[in-house]
Parts: sequence; C-alpha cells; structure tokens
Amino acid sequence: MIIALNDVIDQYCPNLKKYLEENPDIDRMVKTDNGTYFAFPFIRGEERLCFTVGSFLRQDWLDELGLAVPTTIDEWHDVLVAFKEKKGASAPLCYDYINFKGSNPFAFAYGVGTANNSSFVLDENGEIAYAYARDSYRDYLTTMNQWYQEGLIDADFATLNGDQVTAKMTTDQAGASVGWAASRMQLFMTTAQAENPDYLLVPAPQPAAKAGETPLYAYAENRFPDVGAAITGSCENVELAARFLDYGYSEEGHNLFNFGTEGVSYNWEGDRAVYTETITDNEDGWPIAQALAKHIRANYNGPFVQDLNYLEQYLQLETAKLCPETWGVATAREHTMPPVTPTEEESKELATIMNELGTYVDEMALKFIFGTESLDNWDNYIRTLENMNLSRALEIEKGALERYNAR
Repeated sequence: MIIALNDVIDQYCPNLKKYLEENPDIDRMVKTDNGTYFAFPFIRGEERLCFTVGSFLRQDWLDELGLAVPTTIDEWHDVLVAFKEKKGASAPLCYDYINFKGSNPFAFAYGVGTANNSSFVLDENGEIAYAYARDSYRDYLTTMNQWYQEGLIDADFATLNGDQVTAKMTTDQAGASVGWAASRMQLFMTTAQAENPDYLLVPAPQPAAKAGETPLYAYAENRFPDVGAAITGSCENVELAARFLDYGYSEEGHNLFNFGTEGVSYNWEGDRAVYTETITDNEDGWPIAQALAKHIRANYNGPFVQDLNYLEQYLQLETAKLCPETWGVATAREHTMPPVTPTEEESKELATIMNELGTYVDEMALKFIFGTESLDNWDNYIRTLENMNLSRALEIEKGALERYNAR
C-alpha cells in the first residue's frame, strides 16, 4: 500500500534527511526496528509542545470561595464539593469521554493514565504494564465512583461531546474540565467573557494521589506522535511526491506551515515571525483557531516540524500561556510508551487482543464508576483480562520495546 522511503529520502529529501541526522532521538521514533522509513513525520519541535492536555478550573470561583488551586486528589474533591454546594454547579467536573478515558490527569495521579493512544505505561521500574490491570487502577476507579455518586462528575460524561462540554463550562453549570489549552480552555474563556467579564480559568498542575507525593506520571505526547504522510505504491511520480513532502522540512516550508504567508498572516519582527491581525483580530470575527486553520497547519499536523513560536502566540490569554509549564511533569516521559513497532504478524495478533480488551475495559470502567458493578468483583475483572490473552499482549509490547531501545 505504501512504499519504503530509505532510497527516496537519500535521493530526493535533503531537508528531512538533514533533520533526522541532526536529531537521532526523533530518527529512532520515525523508523522501524530494521531501519526502514515509511513516513514523512509530523514532529513537535520542542518538549514544551508535548504537554498539550491538562485540567483547568474557574479561578474566579476559587477566589470567591477563598480556595487555592488544587494539587492533590483530596483537594480536588473539596473544590468540586464547594463548586456544587456553594456555586450551584450541576456538573462540577465536566469533560468528554475521549479525555476521560485517555489523557486524564486524575488517572495519571494513580499512574494509570495513557498518552499517544496507548493502553500501556512504563511503571516505576521501567517495565511495561497494562494501565487498566494495575492495582492502582482500582484505586482510581474507586475515587471516580465516589465522585460520581456525590454528583461531582457530570452524570452524562460517557456520552458528552465537545459542544456540550463547552455549553456547560460557559454557562456556570460546570466549574472544571480537562482538555487542550487553546481549543478548550482558551475557547471557553473567550466565549464566556462576552457575557461575564469576570470569568477566568486557570490551569491546575498534575495532581498527586496523596498529600506529600510528587506526581510521576502526566500526559506527555511523543515528539513524533504517530502522524505522518506516506507515498503509495501506485504513485506515478515518486520523485515529485517526495520533493513536495520534503518541502515542509525546509526553512521556507517550515515558515509556511507554521506561520502562513509573509505579509498576510505574519510578518518578521527581528528574527521572530509574528502573526498579523488577520489571525489575532480577524476582521470576520473568527476565533484564532479558525483564522489559523485558514493559513497554517501548525494547530493540526502535517509533514513538518511544529514551531514553539506558533503555540506561544496561539495561547493569547495570560492564564492559557501557563498551561505547558503547569501541566508538564519532569518524569512523565519516563513512563510514556514510545512509538514501538510490533512485527507484521505480531500486529495482527495484537490488534485482535487489544480490540477485545479495549471493549471490555470500556464497558467495565463505566460499570465500576456508575456503581452497577461492584469493585468487590475486581478479581473477576482481572481474571477476565487474563483470559483475553493480556499476557500475550504484554509479551508482544515488551519485545517491541526491547527492539525499539536497540535501534
């Protein structure tokens, strides 16, 4: 379906070849275990661009209630109770299921959150663990069940979509959420402040499970987040396709994809590209995300290296600018699975196992949280996972990680 790119990159892609030679850690992520390249990768140019998801909450409510930004699970509980009882929030903590299941800071507090669409984490000993079979996952589910029963989590969280979360977060129905700095937190603020100038959100750091503990896990996307362009086996002009895709890694292509067209969407101020009012104060009233999308690729992805300068300008509001630093955890990378590549046969076997595991885990997570399944049945849950060949999935992932580390 797609062709190997080793010879293609050598012949036609001087910009990508140069970048990979100068960045061996990225190079290791992009190629397979035997050194084959198949993708023109999307690359996050700096580590700060990898801390893109976290929790945030109403600073104006905290101030009114005399509360501090929570840093532990217990502190979060107290804040959510106050939001419910004293501010009348019907859904104190509100976010959609895609973030509830994966990039969830409350799960990371228990060492079970996952990033990069992986169900696996690297534990405190550097060993692969299936996040949803760890003992600490039970502790996390116990906390979520308690919060749900107390009405601290949106009762409809399993079916919420982004628009519904936006509506609740901007109309005082909810006081805390999880999501991206710009397209969620900043969007909520700009929307709500049109009616309530005092509305203010602030990012919260990765919470610790207990007071006195230092968080070890957090959402940390790989700098190559498994997104790339490829050339198909039916391509009639491989050289042209390759040179076109390589353009994104040139200086000119870098500027185009990150900043757009000089004189239209950005201008140079010294050695820094600065967005024009076409982006920051769009004449058609478009929010910055939409204005950017018309001119650039950096707020999505593509075959290029994302520039931190883009994010620093995308985050316009002062509290939004604090998100990457606030959400970052120094040790998060140590517990994040890199982009390993099982063999072709392993991939087929692993896909079958993981599909079954994923369906079951999703079903049981909701039952445990809703209380329709008792956590006293935890041992049965673990036995079912084992009967679904979890040990074989761990074996495949472990072998793939060993080969990745040997690249």
